[in-house]
Amino acid sequence: MTTEEVGHVIKGRSCRFTYTGVGDPVLVIEVAEAGAPPGRGVMKLNGKLVELQAGGRGGQDVVGGATMMQAEGLRAIIKPDHESGEVKGNGERRREGALLFKIEGADEVGFWGFYSCGMVVKGKAAAKTRAESPELATNTGAEVYRQGRCYVCHGALGYGGVGPQFRGHDNLKDDKHVVGAILDGPGEMPAFADTLTNEQIAAVSTYIRTHWGNDYGSVTPDRVAEIRKSRAE
Repeated sequence: MTTEEVGHVIKGRSCRFTYTGVGDPVLVIEVAEAGAPPGRGVMKLNGKLVELQAGGRGGQDVVGGATMMQAEGLRAIIKPDHESGEVKGNGERRREGALLFKIEGADEVGFWGFYSCGMVVKGKAAAKTRAESPELATNTGAEVYRQGRCYVCHGALGYGGVGPQFRGHDNLKDDKHVVGAILDGPGEMPAFADTLTNEQIAAVSTYIRTHWGNDYGSVTPDRVAEIRKSRAE
């Protein structure tokens, strides 16, 4: 990928995997600071840029453990070789490492190369956090899930991590439980009552109840409004 292509998705400090020490990256991940979990990632498949999100419990920086990134139908895992010498220069750190890549329905393939961290991408990416974007600009369930950063805790493919997994979770059968959790934010989860509209909550609720093998049915905006009202009384 070129620097310009990377900049369409990534902004700020990054880690990248390259086949050679001087080649263009095949995978780039936002990492705010050393040791921090990854943000968004990007790689190029069949000539198209694919945005990735942290999977499982998130990854680590180059000195940490394996970093897993996911998108619908694919998974990429970077495993730095901690016995290899770390190269320091220009504020970057580098180790040799493996990239394990798996597309749904195909065998996993592996590549050996270099995993470097510290380069700052000055790109066009404009990723906004919930605090910066009090109202998301979409009603598509998948987009609300991504822009609302649900994937950070629940995984890009619903496998869970800091938060519970969504694949086959019995609590998803209860639409009142799902909508209530989104509205109120139990435990460490943030509340979205003032952030998302009824349409957006209905869309993302439907998304997690009908994807990844789930077949729990859709949720309508009217149902969200009814649950919202009952919880306010």
